[in-house]
Amino acid sequence: MTQIADPPLAGLSLLLVRPQRDNDTFAQLVTERGARVFSLPVMAIKPLIPDADTLRNLAAIGRYQKVVVVSGNAASLALQHIHKPASLPSVPAWYAVGESTANTLIAGGIPAACPAENPTSEGLLALPDFARVEGEHILIIRGVGGRDKLRSELEQRGAVVTFCELYRRESETAHQSAINRLLEAGEVQVVVAHSVDVLRNFLAQLDRNRLSSNPALAVLVPSQAAANLAQEAGFATVILAQSALPASMVEALVGWYTASQ
Repeated sequence: MTQIADPPLAGLSLLLVRPQRDNDTFAQLVTERGARVFSLPVMAIKPLIPDADTLRNLAAIGRYQKVVVVSGNAASLALQHIHKPASLPSVPAWYAVGESTANTLIAGGIPAACPAENPTSEGLLALPDFARVEGEHILIIRGVGGRDKLRSELEQRGAVVTFCELYRRESETAHQSAINRLLEAGEVQVVVAHSVDVLRNFLAQLDRNRLSSNPALAVLVPSQAAANLAQEAGFATVILAQSALPASMVEALVGWYTASQ
């Protein structure tokens, strides 16, 4: 009789601490692979009341050659402020960082392109459409304090870049006690922090000496900057993914967990 193998993450418990989202692809993927997920956000997404510049940029969207939307939150909020997507001019062309961001825009009536093989900022910059952008006006829709990789690279290529910031990330302490209770009980093996800011807020909410009393606790992060912060904070095991995209994070987690068995 053929024995059915356990899912690759069976027996693993994760603490997911990024801001809550309605459709969390990462949480879905790891759950399908057998992991148990505790979602206790240490940050929250707070929509901004659009100022005059933001409203003017969105109302005059046709003066841009390209619009880049960098997250699902940015896409959802942009759709709220653009009341009639079907009446948008054919210019600008819309682009998305991340497949879920593109899907949100498309579902809202805005055709958006997303790199198939590398749906990141770097993948977007590698598209032929962005090879020659000298003199083009490009609008980047995002949250406050996001990465400046897109703007700096596009400006180096001669584009005129404008930010349209629709939300900010704020510290969320409602789950602080629950997080520390879970760690104290040893019910979590891996903390999942999707950015440096998320990791920094997580660390700020830990009880004193919590990491030293949990030496087996690992952390999954998407960047070297986050990995450096984790190591400085005292994590003995840091799992480094190539990016914060769900597939990349899951691949790194499965690889580490399989090797550790």
